[in-house]
Amino acid sequence: MAFTFVLQVYVSTNEIAFVYQPIPMIGTRFTASESRIKTDDTWRATRKHSKQAIEYIASEPVPRPSIETLVTRQNVTGDVAWLLNLAVVGFPKCGTSFMMRYLGRHEEIAMLTDGEHCELSTGTQDSVLIKALMDGLPSGKIARGLKCPRQLESPRAMLSLSRYFPNTKIIVGVRHPVLWFESFYNFRQQRTWFNLLPAQELIGKCADLGPFENVASVCTERANFHEPLARLGKTSMQSADEQQYFSADAQNVSDNVDFSDKKIFLYDLAQLQDKDQDRSQLLLQDLQNFLQVTKPFQTMVAERQPVSNVTRIDICDPEYNRLREVLVDTGVKASRWIRRFFFHAKGVTVSSPKFLDQVLAKWEEDPCEERRAKSNSALSPPNRTTS
Repeated sequence: MAFTFVLQVYVSTNEIAFVYQPIPMIGTRFTASESRIKTDDTWRATRKHSKQAIEYIASEPVPRPSIETLVTRQNVTGDVAWLLNLAVVGFPKCGTSFMMRYLGRHEEIAMLTDGEHCELSTGTQDSVLIKALMDGLPSGKIARGLKCPRQLESPRAMLSLSRYFPNTKIIVGVRHPVLWFESFYNFRQQRTWFNLLPAQELIGKCADLGPFENVASVCTERANFHEPLARLGKTSMQSADEQQYFSADAQNVSDNVDFSDKKIFLYDLAQLQDKDQDRSQLLLQDLQNFLQVTKPFQTMVAERQPVSNVTRIDICDPEYNRLREVLVDTGVKASRWIRRFFFHAKGVTVSSPKFLDQVLAKWEEDPCEERRAKSNSALSPPNRTTS
């Protein structure tokens, strides 16, 4: 059986084409009939929200506390839980900036849109974040949020998030590891203060590959999206069946922080680019229910990226064959763990689970095969024969 999937293909420095191709379910162990994801998209895996059981946004204290009652020098000393209701915490180049701006356009949501707010990752700027939330967001009954695409990868930051803001809902975006690496590398190339190593040399852990100016946090290790997700403690991580998807030093990742009661919304970038109107509308409805705002979200509109003269890599070029092999191998493990275990965890919400299952299954394939097929098709002369 074939399914439809949306693949992002770069056709120039500032244009994106959306290509529809038939997709078979793949994987040596799991078939469509064996998947735990139910096929009726009117049923939402783990969605427990309803209009009859709305959880209201944490009320702002009246009178509004002064900053002096909340922080003392670098320390957070007051109750700040009401200051943050949602956080987009991962991953870079997975639509997090778009999501920040999109959410901020909803009249019941206020987002810090002046950049990334990753203060909790440093260990010394917790009070700086509290001041930013106090100064940068309005008063009143409104959902307040921020974006830090690397926060999910920092156990320290996630522990602080859980301690200060126990009721905050988190949103996580993921993406095919090969396409993620290409996008992230090209993004870093635009920053003139970096002198990046060739992409094919960035295989492994970032810390082992050289100084920051040559690596800029771009490495294949960061494509292990399932490892930070596992640290949330949503799954047991006790069985050999589950541990097979993790390296030996990552099999105890769930011991770091307990997010078992936190609510998480997981999406793949392909869902933000989906041309299927029914699924796109369902995504907005599920996001509305997850965040529990009363008014519907407006239709998502693609944002054109600014033109850049910086040379971009095409990860489908032959010199990146080994790089893609590593990233696809990572994709196999991440895709299978997310689909088999994370989808079904308590408090995890996904939209159109059947479609997302198909999208994540594509992580087990090299997307360049589809990209080349599309390119060759575009170059082929039209068929002028008539029947």
